[in-house]
Amino acid sequence: MKNVFMVFLLMAVFAFPAGASDVFQEANQQFENGQFDQAIEAYEQVLEGEGPRVSVLNNLGSAYFRTGDYARAILAFERALILSPGDRALLANLKLSQEQAAVFPEPPVRGWRGFFGSVSPDTRAVVALLAALICPLVAVLWVRSRGRRAGWAIAFLLLSLTVPWMVLRPMEGQVDPRSRAVVLATPATVRLSPFEAADSRGTLAGGREVVLGEMKNGYYWIDANNGATQGWVHGDEVASILPVMDDEPL
Repeated sequence: MKNVFMVFLLMAVFAFPAGASDVFQEANQQFENGQFDQAIEAYEQVLEGEGPRVSVLNNLGSAYFRTGDYARAILAFERALILSPGDRALLANLKLSQEQAAVFPEPPVRGWRGFFGSVSPDTRAVVALLAALICPLVAVLWVRSRGRRAGWAIAFLLLSLTVPWMVLRPMEGQVDPRSRAVVLATPATVRLSPFEAADSRGTLAGGREVVLGEMKNGYYWIDANNGATQGWVHGDEVASILPVMDDEPL
């Protein structure tokens, strides 16, 4: 199975898309020659000058993988998946990199938290709107009905509770895409407070996905392992999967 994944890792490296820059082609040639550090520098240059592209991010991740920097390989493949969700080759690359880094996706949140976390804000809004529109009709039927008033009363109660439930209840288990990040350090130190001298609460392996919170003194508040690990990590030790502007809050 691992050999299959390696095919996925290499399949896009030598494909020159239409309009590919000279730098991109040079980077691919360097990759082919085993000059992975030079290829990484060139791929980063292409991304900085031309913006994110799936082919460049995939090749960048492949180059990082070949150097043994699995954390940055994971970051590159995760960023590529934002542009091409569900891409089988990218998913295979990501899985292999995670296996090599000995980090694995967190299990999904189950129960009501998982359910609400899987429902998008748009879907919640539509359900709440429909419930609000149907509620008056059910109320009229409840008042006018004679033989089944209990049934209409229950329906009215459920619909009445649906609106605040869907609108006001926090979306537990749903993570802001801008808050997703990958640990780059091997390992990263989780501290009790945002200071270098603060006591350590433990470490996180490179490649581990975390959720970023506020930033203080150059440290991010992070949440990992479904809340089991929390604390402050230096900003140089993590990188957002979806990069944000310096003046844009998470």
